Amino acid sequence: MEQNDSNKVGALPSDRAVVNGAASVSALRASVPSSDMPVISMWQPYASLLFAWDSSVGDFAKAFETRRFRLPERLIGKPIAIHATQRFAPDSAITPMLHDLCYDMFGCAYNHSLPRGAIIGVVEFARARRTEDERAHQPESEIAAGDWGDGRWAWPVMRADLLREPIQAKGKQGWWRFPAQAMSAGTAETSQEAQGQSPASAVRQDAPNGGQHG
Repeated sequence: MEQNDSNKVGALPSDRAVVNGAASVSALRASVPSSDMPVISMWQPYASLLFAWDSSVGDFAKAFETRRFRLPERLIGKPIAIHATQRFAPDSAITPMLHDLCYDMFGCAYNHSLPRGAIIGVVEFARARRTEDERAHQPESEIAAGDWGDGRWAWPVMRADLLREPIQAKGKQGWWRFPAQAMSAGTAETSQEAQGQSPASAVRQDAPNGGQHG
């Protein structure tokens, strides 16, 4: 399957400003469809990094999901469930930079503590961009958290809502579907209790709309 840098804010386009803690369960329930929601599976730690908030830079620890295919037009700005597979990324994929990022976000036992075999949250992506056009503007930690090779696509994260508790589910290759209300009911309220910790929800305002590795 596909899979805390002080310069990160400066590398982000001005239309990708982030507002922390703007999302809520009621807002998510209003946005999700009443039918099944599209789901995409990915290895850990990439899945959880999409929801990790790096307070030192005021942005997601992993602000892009990189794939060999473009995000479908119909899914731009729409809720997409993120499923963490049972399989953890192979050791060869965990570079020193990626290890340091995960250590900072999740602690030393992240390879054991991160949920697997479960849907862990809901993300909305903006229009996909060519990796060749974006990678020069990204910090090393962002490059380490994805596959930024030529001919691939980078999906900008514009909103991420973490579930209170992961929902156990068997993943599939490619796109699959899961009951939307089961996820919106389990989404955590926005939490600002502890500085330096990931908020339950985070929204990137004014993200561009238009348009299996990490």
